[in-house]
Amino acid sequence: MKKDSNKVAKLVLFSPGGEVLLLKRSNYMKKFKNSWDLPGGHVQIGEEIEDGLKREVREETGITIDEATYVFQKKNDYFFYSNWSEGSISLSDEHTSFIFASEEQLDDLSELTTYYRKVIKKCYKVYKGEK
Repeated sequence: MKKDSNKVAKLVLFSPGGEVLLLKRSNYMKKFKNSWDLPGGHVQIGEEIEDGLKREVREETGITIDEATYVFQKKNDYFFYSNWSEGSISLSDEHTSFIFASEEQLDDLSELTTYYRKVIKKCYKVYKGEK
């Protein structure tokens, strides 16, 4: 089994209606249990960032991502966005449920960290072509 690196790749996945996929972390997770999460996770040592992103998203949601657009990096966290158009979501045991949230709903989600709220809003701006 390959070892995880300290790099984390996360995806802001937009639905056709412009909502973002959020996953509810399981209560057995060491960090941020029961909080809203973005699909993605640790990139393995020797793995390209985007390949790790696609693998993690597939493992966590069952969704295959063909293309992901790099948005920005903060320390060891790499953020991308992509569009979701078809397929069903099949969660791994790392997450218990999912929602698609609109940009307006983000501020009402108490279990969404401020860090991810800012990340998602930044990705919305890039997604919409704003500066």
